[in-house]
Amino acid sequence: MAVVRLEGQPMLPSGRIRWHAEEKKMDADIQGMSLERILGQLARSSGWRVLLQPGSSRPVYAKFRGADRGEALRLILGDLNYALLPQAEGGSELRVYKTIPTAATQVILPGDPKMSKDWLSREVLVSLSPDSKINIDDLAKKLGGKVVGRADDMKSYRLEFETDALAEAARKALAEMDGVRVDDNFTFRRPEESIGNTPTGKTDGEFRAAKTADGDCNTVVAMLDTTVGNQRQYLTQNQRDFLLPSISVAGEPNPDASELSHGPAMLESIINGAKQSGGTNASKMRILPIDVYGNKPSTSSFELAKGVNAALQNKANVVNISSGGSSDSAMLNDILAFAKNQGILVFASAGNEPTTDPVFPAANPNVLAVTASDREGGLAAYANRGPFVDLMLPGSSRVQYGGQDYIVNGTSPASATASGLAAGLIDCGTPNQGAVVKAMQQAFPFK
Repeated sequence: MAVVRLEGQPMLPSGRIRWHAEEKKMDADIQGMSLERILGQLARSSGWRVLLQPGSSRPVYAKFRGADRGEALRLILGDLNYALLPQAEGGSELRVYKTIPTAATQVILPGDPKMSKDWLSREVLVSLSPDSKINIDDLAKKLGGKVVGRADDMKSYRLEFETDALAEAARKALAEMDGVRVDDNFTFRRPEESIGNTPTGKTDGEFRAAKTADGDCNTVVAMLDTTVGNQRQYLTQNQRDFLLPSISVAGEPNPDASELSHGPAMLESIINGAKQSGGTNASKMRILPIDVYGNKPSTSSFELAKGVNAALQNKANVVNISSGGSSDSAMLNDILAFAKNQGILVFASAGNEPTTDPVFPAANPNVLAVTASDREGGLAAYANRGPFVDLMLPGSSRVQYGGQDYIVNGTSPASATASGLAAGLIDCGTPNQGAVVKAMQQAFPFK
């Protein structure tokens, strides 16, 4: 992950702004964060009441330092209009709109990632500039913490402290260090799916993994999920034929492989999605399992960023993520923005709550959020909804595992099906991935 430093200043985590109230100036380094998130930060730091015209959501890309208030707002808002109005009771109200000021009716609540229930308050993510000579273990020890996660190829590290006070002191010290970037870490939970036996007598059918020679084109779907590696003996031969060697970025897992778990269920859901793309009864698609959970029931921003990085390093065309949380991670957003800029499609499940609250990383503007439909084609009763959702695919998937037939329900199989369908439509790296997304949104719109 590239780390860019503003010359002469501590690096700002991407997706953050710094408001200087007395000078009415602003610093920003924003690479694809949602407009609502940025406006929430602005509302908190400035004290303004902020309203947005519904339907104006978009990713924000802006990088500047010491910009005057008006210039900063223009750089952040792009082609959107704004009006900053004094209020009779004191303070100011910022209205952001496309048409007229009164169309801005969506109240943006003041936001701070540290207010999230998923914030890991005793952890700090540290990224070093490419030419840094800092020894991260020595630095962690000096700050009173320890390194509990490493991504040396990204020069990013997960530090843990015994108390909140130590962690906060470390954040302040790191923020003043040149060539060092500090981020918060957040928990991301795996959406819980319903898994039941089914007497359908399902078989693999005719859809197979096409045999390929070295050097042949293969569309690769990276599956960021629970492990598949030690469960291969319970998979069908056809499922194994689609698999690439497993990668773990979260330690070695040790699940009860005799029972169907999330990863293998999503594996066949991806295959089922590719089958729906039409064409022949064989596919050159391959699935790269990337374990981001290890032996834990949840993952974090750090492991998800490592997982996406592993997908990029292994030339994935599509990435599927079945994790959800309430916070938009700056570190994770950086690498998701990079993936999007490289033409890689990233799908994520919208969650099974059901609410209209944004769920990340699905609500990240660099990701296609997928919710689930029921048998009648309507929104499934358990499925999340809201303006962040991009697609709605069937929430039921039939899976074979250990010689037994299962049916799995949830937004995770819907997202996995979308990833497989996209891989089938891409067909070995067809460059027009925008056309793939358009075709999928026309076939599976969320209204």
